[in-house]
Amino acid sequence: LGAFAAAPGRDFADRYDFLPQALFILLDRLCDEMDPRSARSADLALRCVCHHCGHESVSSLLYDNSDYLVDGLVLRLMHLDLHPSAPRMLAAVVKIARGAGEGNFLDFVALVREPFAMIASNMSVYARHLHGRHAQSHVSILSLLAEVCQLGSLELSPGRAVLADQTDDRPPLTAEEEGRREEAVAFIVETSSLVATQASELLHAWERLRWDLLDAIDHSVSALAACQDLPRGGRAKKEGEAEQGGLLPTIATAWPQLMRASEGRARGRCLRTAARLACCCGKFGTSRVTKDLWPALNSMIAGGDDAARCEALVALTEVCASETGRLALSHRTSLRCARSLASLCRDLDRRAAKNTPPPLVDALARSLNALKEADPDAVLGMLLDPETKPLSQTSSPRRARLASPSVVF
Repeated sequence: LGAFAAAPGRDFADRYDFLPQALFILLDRLCDEMDPRSARSADLALRCVCHHCGHESVSSLLYDNSDYLVDGLVLRLMHLDLHPSAPRMLAAVVKIARGAGEGNFLDFVALVREPFAMIASNMSVYARHLHGRHAQSHVSILSLLAEVCQLGSLELSPGRAVLADQTDDRPPLTAEEEGRREEAVAFIVETSSLVATQASELLHAWERLRWDLLDAIDHSVSALAACQDLPRGGRAKKEGEAEQGGLLPTIATAWPQLMRASEGRARGRCLRTAARLACCCGKFGTSRVTKDLWPALNSMIAGGDDAARCEALVALTEVCASETGRLALSHRTSLRCARSLASLCRDLDRRAAKNTPPPLVDALARSLNALKEADPDAVLGMLLDPETKPLSQTSSPRRARLASPSVVF
């Protein structure tokens, strides 16, 4: 195809129906993980077509031919039974958009806003039931939509240049550019909410795809949190109308599903996702951390295997480091955390050094440091020898006896 595009040159795109057919064939092969050689050949052919048709980049090639590209892609995604490789084409489009450079990704988001929102809203439970044999394809679509939303939220983030250690010297946005950004924010919020809600509903139906679904929830909620305070375009909300597609309603819908899924397979991964959701919702998540998340984490720390304990400790570290976690860790809860971590320290000390997994020791040390930042007294009290008398009952000079050294300390 690349050599064929060189023969007619620009006429390949202007006068014939070659380019639409070539684009669909090449995009279908570009992200073929089962055949890397074919994927590399498709990438080279796509660059040849781009060059000979007079486009500066592959992203501009797709953008200039978006009228039939998006329509054909949506048609394939809506009929997975006839086009099972459609998610692979969507992955190729997202891959090209990611490498488009500054500003071009917002053009891509504006381009696909309506068709992608239609795809997300039409992936109903009934449709998934009809096409249950395409479960992997449905989850791939959700994951890709979540990835698009997360990348778009990073592009829209006011502190993006600061995080990249760059100087934001761009000129002020025009009214048209501001409107385009607001529409992009509306697309990200609406689509992220739909993806997170639908992925949480599928956690129990498709357990073998639970890790991919949890990744989709993570990316979607991260995008929602990033766009929480940004101006949003779209339909004006009527007086008294409930918020649609917001961060807190999405977390409230996904939370029960996550806690229920944490009782089965991938328990630690579910709790880590729940911890990240709790860290995003401020005071709204304090009761959920205290009543739901901490008891589940404590159970895993006390009775889980080493891998499950590592997952629980990582989740506890994220909770302790967040504002929500510090609000939720009342004095009583932080003492329970310290007591559980002290018990785990003693358990590791009883093991031989060769039987102590380094990742578990590292995770325990990190969680202790995070808990110390949230409640120093709880952790420092844990270091005392259990037989130490209260300082008020000791003679001067008052000294406290420390516990024996631990593998963690």
